[in-house]
Order: sequence, then structure tokens, then C-alpha cells
Amino acid sequence: MCMPAADGVLILEPPTDPATFGTNALHCATIFESGCLRQQMLEAPLRALTPAPSPSGGSSVPWTRDGYVPPSFYGGATGRGGPGGTSEPFLRAESVLVVLLATPLDDCSTPTPEVFSASDPRYASVPSWMRCHIDPDPRYPVQRYVDGLVGLRRHASRVVLGAIAGLPRAIEALTPTEILADAAMQEHPDPHVPDALASACVGPDGSALPARRIVSVGEGIVAAGGHAVFMSGCDVNRFDFEQRLVDAIADAMAGAR
Repeated sequence: MCMPAADGVLILEPPTDPATFGTNALHCATIFESGCLRQQMLEAPLRALTPAPSPSGGSSVPWTRDGYVPPSFYGGATGRGGPGGTSEPFLRAESVLVVLLATPLDDCSTPTPEVFSASDPRYASVPSWMRCHIDPDPRYPVQRYVDGLVGLRRHASRVVLGAIAGLPRAIEALTPTEILADAAMQEHPDPHVPDALASACVGPDGSALPARRIVSVGEGIVAAGGHAVFMSGCDVNRFDFEQRLVDAIADAMAGAR
């Protein structure tokens, strides 16, 4: 049974024990297991965390990076993370920001929703699952998410990206730049499946496409001074991932505020 918080944010506080808290969080979570071809897993957290701009167009909160300008979203929409936003209670000035993603596909965040249309003549000849991989690329530039996430903290060292996604287990502990350079992470046609990309990995937990955009965002965050932790979605080693994630969060908590 889900016992939701009035503001949508669950907080572990005494006398609640961690096991009870975890069970409630699990019951309150909505998980769609059937999948979706409209994978915009970078745009979704960015909008959820981004504060609406101030009247002058700058940041409306004190916990963003100097010079930060909130991005806009499809149709002129604003973010939901600032004053009055649905995610406002989740964001605190001194907190470490940890964004976790789990997907067997790569990101397809796009300003062009017509790419998903079944009738748009520009895309009618392309299978729906391949439209995020055509030229010209219909997706937002990766830098949008690097700047957007890093800008949400006064110091990039307080930002952590974690992802369970398409990459071989053998390379998951490498740097983002090294992961992106691996042969398995290059996009190319699947020789056995028409109109499909080859998987980056296949294992006991399934298969997954190369998560190039997600890892690229991690590369940018690390270059800015933040942290990124990855795990293969095909062969899940949860203990190892959790330990590396905890270490990254600990480093972030020790960083500048």
C-alpha cells in the first residue's frame, strides 16, 4: 500500500526504519515495464529539476551555478524544480544532486515530436525505432543536458550521474571517454535484424543498445568536475554499481558547496 507524502517527496525520518521506508517507496513508484519508443530520459529529469526563470530570464533560486540560465522546453514550457514547481520540495540548497537512469535504449530527447508520428511524410519511410538515429539528428544536442544538470548546483562537484544502460560489463568501470571509444559502443546496423542497430551488450539480464548520449552526458559532467557512474544493463552487478555510486556520492558530499 502506498502512503504518499503530501508534497510528493518521501523522506526517511525517525521512527520509520529503512526497510519500511523502502517498501513504501517501492509501492509508490510507478514502473512501466512494457517499454516506450519515445525515450526522452534526459529531457524528463532536466525538466523535473529545472527552475522556472526569473522575470529577467536568469535563475529564480540561489542554488544554481553563477550565470545559469534555465533552459526552455517544448511549447515554451518551463521547468518544474523552482518556486511553485512540483519538484520544489526535492531540491535543497546544500544537497548533492544525483540523477539515476535505467534503460536498454539510448536517449531520444527531441524538440521535434513529429519524429514519432506515424503519418509525417518526413519520417514515414523510417521504422519508428530507428528515427532517433537518422541524419540529420533530430535530437537535442548532448551539451544541453551537461549544462542543464551541472548548472543546477553552485559547483559541478555536487552533481552525480548514474546509469544502468547499454554498455558491456567489462568496460563499465572505465572513464566515460574510454567507454565511448570502445568498439561495442559504436552505432552500426545489426547484421541479423533488418532496420535495427546492433546491441552494445547481450547477457543474462537482456540486451541493450549503445547508450552513447547518456555516457556522453556523463563525459561532459566529469569534464566539468562532477561524477558519473555506469553499469551494464545486460549483466547487472548491483553490489559493484552501488559501491561505486556510493563512493561518487561521498566524493560529491565532500566537495565545494
